[in-house]
Amino acid sequence: MTNDVEKLIAEMYLNQQKLMAEVQALRLQLEGHPAIADGWMSEKEAAIALKSHGIKSPKQLQNLRLNGAFSESKGEINNNGNGKIPRWLYHVPSCRKALERRYRAG
Repeated sequence: MTNDVEKLIAEMYLNQQKLMAEVQALRLQLEGHPAIADGWMSEKEAAIALKSHGIKSPKQLQNLRLNGAFSESKGEINNNGNGKIPRWLYHVPSCRKALERRYRAG
């Protein structure tokens, strides 16, 4: 092989490694990896972030909230609505702990 071909193969290998790292980062984000998905989120975003804890949809998250799985006084959820329409925000790290607490006890 010539030097040009070897360089081309080396560049392609490095590009592939970079691409695989980016794909892995996106996969972790979609699975709700704690290092990426933390803080206050809407119901839809929180459902994605809590997927690794068994949450399948925003509706399931809403049902858990209505059944008392999350506490507003403990800072797990917050009603950020204007009074007429409630807009619940979920603190993902606290909700993870609440889900662990709920499923460990139940």
